[in-house]
Amino acid sequence: MNEKVLTAAKVLYDFHHQERPTNHADFILTMGSHDLRPAEHAAELFLQGKADFIVAAGGFGKITRDLWRIPEAEKYAEIMRAAGVPADKIFIENESTNSG
Repeated sequence: MNEKVLTAAKVLYDFHHQERPTNHADFILTMGSHDLRPAEHAAELFLQGKADFIVAAGGFGKITRDLWRIPEAEKYAEIMRAAGVPADKIFIENESTNSG
């Protein structure tokens, strides 16, 4: 594989796998997906007091339109509420279709 690509991939990998404490933020942004772990992790961070609100973003994606009857953001919000995040602390943006 191209050395430039490997170097860039390592930079990205290292950035995402840093062992550092999470600081308090104004809000946590979760971007919808068929993977439910980001919603679980966002709820965990919120319950640790790491942010005041959570924004759940995502409409129906290419995969999720066939998986669920509700948009990704609403699925994420369900998971967060079930984990103990108060509904009034979750903002739902359920119309986006692409992160780009």
